[in-house]
Amino acid sequence: MEANISASRTPTILSLLAALLIIMIGGWLVGMAVAMVGSFFYLVIVFPIGMGFAGGRIAEAAARAGRIREKTRLLVLFLLTALVVYGAFHYGRYLVFQLGTWLELASSDAARSTGGKVDLAVAKAYANYALKQETSHGGFLGYLLYRAQTGISIGKFYSENRLQLTGVLTWLYWLLEFGLILWIMGGFLKDQQRVLHCEACGRRLGREKHLGGTIPANEPLLLDLLKRRDVTELGKLLVKEAGLPSVELYMRKCDTCGQSTSVITVRRAALGTKGVVLSDVSKATLPPQDSTLFLQQLQFEE
Repeated sequence: MEANISASRTPTILSLLAALLIIMIGGWLVGMAVAMVGSFFYLVIVFPIGMGFAGGRIAEAAARAGRIREKTRLLVLFLLTALVVYGAFHYGRYLVFQLGTWLELASSDAARSTGGKVDLAVAKAYANYALKQETSHGGFLGYLLYRAQTGISIGKFYSENRLQLTGVLTWLYWLLEFGLILWIMGGFLKDQQRVLHCEACGRRLGREKHLGGTIPANEPLLLDLLKRRDVTELGKLLVKEAGLPSVELYMRKCDTCGQSTSVITVRRAALGTKGVVLSDVSKATLPPQDSTLFLQQLQFEE
C-alpha cells in the first residue's frame, strides 16, 4: 500500500495545538453559521451533508497542520471535528433561542409602556428560568431537553404539513443527523489514509512524473540499478518512449516544499483489450537530495 511507504513525522506539541485550534475555530464557525441560517429555514438531509463536507475539510486541514497520519489518531481527530461542528450547531440554536427571548421581552407591552430597554442579561436569565420550569434544567442542557420535549418539525420549510418528532424520536433524529455527518466525513478520512502526504509540510504529494522506460528484458537490471541508486546508468538505460510492452519508472514527490521522501514506482506496461494496462512491480523511497539528483539526470515528462 502506498500509504505505508512514507513514515510520518512524530507530531509535536505545537503541531497538535495547531490542529486543535483549527478544529475548534473552524468547527465553531461552521456550526454557528448553519445554526443562524437554520433558524430561518432548515433543509433536512441537506444541512447535515453540508456540515459533513465542511467538517471533512476542517479535519483534513487539522491533520495536515498536526502531521497526524496514524490511523487511530486520524479517527479521533475526525470524530472530534464532527462533535465540535454538530455541537456548535446546537449551541448556536440555543443562542438564537436566547436572542428570541430578548426580542419578545423587548417588544412586550410592559417594556413599551415603561419605555425601558430590556437588558440581554435579563433576557438570558428569564430564558434560563423558563427552561428550568419546563425541564428542571437550565442552560444548554435545559434547552436540548426543551427542544426534545416540544419536538422538531421534519418537512419542507415552506410546507404546513410537517412531521412532528418529540421525545425519544427527537434524540434519534439528532443521532441520525450526527451519523450522516460522520458518514460524509468518513470519505475524507479514507482519502486521508490512502493518499501520500509530505512529511515536511503535510500537503499531498504532487502528481507522478514519468522518468522513462525500457524493454521488459531490462527489468532485472533496472531494479538492481534502482536498488544501488546508480542514477548515471539508469539514465543510460531509460528512454522517453520505450514502446509496448515495457517497464516504466515513475516518481512522486512534494511539489510545494520539496523536502519530503519521494516515492519511486516501477510498473510493467502492456497493451490490453481496453488499452494500456499498468501493473506495479516494486516501490522504493528516495531522500530529498537523491530525488533532486534523479530529476536532474533522468529524462522525464509531466
